[in-house]
Amino acid sequence: MIRMALCGLTVLAVFVGCAYLDRSAPFIGPPRMEPADRAEAMNHFLLGMMHEAGGRLEEAAATLETATAYDSRNPGLYVSLMQIYFRMQAYEDVARTGERAVELEPGDPSLWVVLGGAYLQLGRYEAAAEAFREVIHIDPDSPLGYEALILAEENTNDLVATLDIYDKLIEMSPDSATLHLQRGLNLIRMDNPKEARENLARALELDPTLLRARYLLGVAHLEVDDNEAAVDLLSTLVSQSPTYQGAPEHLAAALTRTNRLPRAMQVLNILFARGYAEPRHHIQAMYLNLRGGRYVAVERVEPPEEAPILSQLFRALGRRGRGAPYEDLVRELDTIDGNLREEVNTFLHDLFYLYGAHDTAAYFKTELRSLHKDGASSRVTEMLLARCLIALDQLDEALYTLHVTLRAHGPDAALHYYLASIYKAQDELRSTEYHLKAALELDPDNPEYMNFLGYLYAEENMNLEEARELLQRALKLDPGNPYYLDSLGWVYYRMGDAGRAIELIRQAIRNMNTDDAVLRDHLGDAYLLRGDVDRAIGEWERAYRLDPELNGVKEKLKKYQDEMNGR
Repeated sequence: MIRMALCGLTVLAVFVGCAYLDRSAPFIGPPRMEPADRAEAMNHFLLGMMHEAGGRLEEAAATLETATAYDSRNPGLYVSLMQIYFRMQAYEDVARTGERAVELEPGDPSLWVVLGGAYLQLGRYEAAAEAFREVIHIDPDSPLGYEALILAEENTNDLVATLDIYDKLIEMSPDSATLHLQRGLNLIRMDNPKEARENLARALELDPTLLRARYLLGVAHLEVDDNEAAVDLLSTLVSQSPTYQGAPEHLAAALTRTNRLPRAMQVLNILFARGYAEPRHHIQAMYLNLRGGRYVAVERVEPPEEAPILSQLFRALGRRGRGAPYEDLVRELDTIDGNLREEVNTFLHDLFYLYGAHDTAAYFKTELRSLHKDGASSRVTEMLLARCLIALDQLDEALYTLHVTLRAHGPDAALHYYLASIYKAQDELRSTEYHLKAALELDPDNPEYMNFLGYLYAEENMNLEEARELLQRALKLDPGNPYYLDSLGWVYYRMGDAGRAIELIRQAIRNMNTDDAVLRDHLGDAYLLRGDVDRAIGEWERAYRLDPELNGVKEKLKKYQDEMNGR
């Protein structure tokens, strides 16, 4: 959805820019131009306009190209030609013509806007950003260049640069509710809800009707555990618009965190009553009923097809809570045709996010241990227990649980993957490698396992050819995955191929849903390998602003900034 919206804005910017092209631009030939050539240029220009008026765009473009051959230094001809190519959606030709036009008239900001718009359409986002920066350089007091630059930076996922542009626009228009809203949204995408609250609150103050500002501000308060403020904001929003985006589920989460479970369930039921409930809401409803002791209601919730394992576990816990037989449901968990890791990554993580990872994981830890004590555990319940222990940062206990499960129930790909994740967190390289290889033996076409092992090798600067093969296979299975692209780029960095590393990591950043400090750090290192210290510093600065605690970035910045300053 975000990319569709950006695409629409890009098209708008292009054609707004087109409107700035002056169709009456004077014909200014070089002083010593032959009169016959000037006349031929004018004749072809007029003929081209006639073709355009008649809708014969290809003939018009060809005729104007001939006119530029006679008068190659006339910017007015190129302006007319650019407009025709825009109507034809021939953006390569727009770019080619625009590049010639800005050579002749480098001080005309409208030409740079249209050239940048053509670059956007071609996916040449860095070139577009440079064109729009030129607009700002020529006319720093006009919002045109800044607004166009936002489009380019958002397409490259450069949220740090976008934030700087919003700062400038807010400086120009401090009472714009929309600008404060967009800056707050940008900060949320940067995983900085604390700072985002200031802008979102200001947007709401300037325009109390902005439902999106109220929703995002409520979410931002929830993410920093300011739950009472989240309840106040989201309650008002749900009363105004009961099904607005994710407002009911976030309000239910805030109410749960403040120990108002019955009210939380009532709010979540709005989605079911109005037909807006999605699979994750079914799992949330089962969870809230369990937490509220409404065990009979757990089985009344329709289990989503996408989460058969968690649904059956929740039904088992509900039966156990009301004293009904449940053991068969637990034993059957290991035979269900489902993907435990996918359910964990999608649905359990959703519960962690909404209701608090520590509180939710602690609840399941207690319930799953009770099953074990009752002799009603299974491979699935033990693996889920281990996952909750990982969320609680109780890694040694998680390791013990997983190894006991491995001995009791035999090998399992996801189980080996969890073991590898824990050993990686404990810097146990050989054990990490062993369990990743074991996972791949059991599930040889799993791209996530391939990526983990390939990136491990890249980090350790070992087995680079094998790492490259693993990651190329992963990308064939999941083309465009930003994490796999970054891992492959990091392999090429280790191999000393800076150009290929930069290409892949930049593509990875563009494909992300948000900006990422680790990827920016990798890109900075790749630029340094190429000898481009200025760009390396720029990427490390972005990484630092995204995550000031990222290991090694602050030190690299100081070292190379000092070197650049000649200290």
